[in-house]
Amino acid sequence: MIPSRIGNGIQSKFPLKKYLQKYIEDGIKNGKHAQTIDKWKYTIKALFRFIPPSTDISDITVLDAKNWYDSISNYEFKPNKKYSVCTLGKYVKVIRQFFAEFKDMEIISRNPFRKIRYAGNSDPSRKVYVAKEVAQYFFENCPDNKLKVLIAVATRFLQNREKARTYP
Repeated sequence: MIPSRIGNGIQSKFPLKKYLQKYIEDGIKNGKHAQTIDKWKYTIKALFRFIPPSTDISDITVLDAKNWYDSISNYEFKPNKKYSVCTLGKYVKVIRQFFAEFKDMEIISRNPFRKIRYAGNSDPSRKVYVAKEVAQYFFENCPDNKLKVLIAVATRFLQNREKARTYP
């Protein structure tokens, strides 16, 4: 773990934990999906692994953001088990979102996580094309209605994604 110069016990004017809790509460009030709220909570937990919750938001620098990313990238949450590239990407996206909100609130003048770069999905086993005929076959021969709904929704999503790609 990289030693932190932040969260030194001095009373914060803009404590990170307080503002992130408010962000979640506002999301719940505004009807955000439960999965979104869960994703935010997991991200906050990952953020707090290396940045103390009592840290003043305005004290977090670009260097702190880079140190957080380096630390979380090498963190073993289980023996010999690190976060995947996809998980790290999700965390960075959500943290950028949090700090963009703090910038809009004029708590900070710039987002310290803005330039943190992460790799996209690099797992080739997740990049599988399923032909429409194959999806249709599974749909027609599926004995379970719940699975039929899942196939129909996934197929519709794939069709919409294909239209978006070919749109002039």
